Amino acid sequence: MGTRPIIPVEATYEEWVIADIKRYFKSIFPNIDILSFSLGSRKEAQFPADRVLAVGNKVIGIQFKRPSMTTEGIQWKLDMDQYKRIQGKPWMYYCLPNFIDERLREVALHHCWFLPGDMKIKVGKWLKYQSKYLIWGVIGEGIIICYQGVEISREERTGLHNWIMENPRNAYITLGKKYRELFILRSKSDYDEDYQD
Repeated sequence: MGTRPIIPVEATYEEWVIADIKRYFKSIFPNIDILSFSLGSRKEAQFPADRVLAVGNKVIGIQFKRPSMTTEGIQWKLDMDQYKRIQGKPWMYYCLPNFIDERLREVALHHCWFLPGDMKIKVGKWLKYQSKYLIWGVIGEGIIICYQGVEISREERTGLHNWIMENPRNAYITLGKKYRELFILRSKSDYDEDYQD
């Protein structure tokens, strides 16, 4: 009789993936300032991210989901209330590790799928494989060329951790509004460039 593999806890996946994300950006921009912090479960109810990641002047939220082995393969259990709070927020991402073998920890980022919060997906209690997943390179490049994440000022970046920890709900709403305003400005700018005489 075979033994079931031991699946690492969610926090272990967070640690592996965040370390890989930092290596990713540091290999491209050795002097870039990267800030990453956890909110804790009480704050997460108001700001639905396991980790906040600030790369330079861009911010994203990442909600990690621990993989589970089911009869249908690897799946991820969803909290529907949390899903509703993330839905419609393109700067928030689900990180879905698609491996359970700890030997992959040094390359964990390459074995994860990401779902942006604005992506319409079929959900239930369990999230199954869908063809809409992104790989990190798409998100990382988007942060670099400014079409992923929320852009913040240097002053906002300096106090980001304290601001989110002191008032997570307000920070979450404000970042969402800021993203929408920037999206509208970018869209108008693209429209103006495309349709000038």
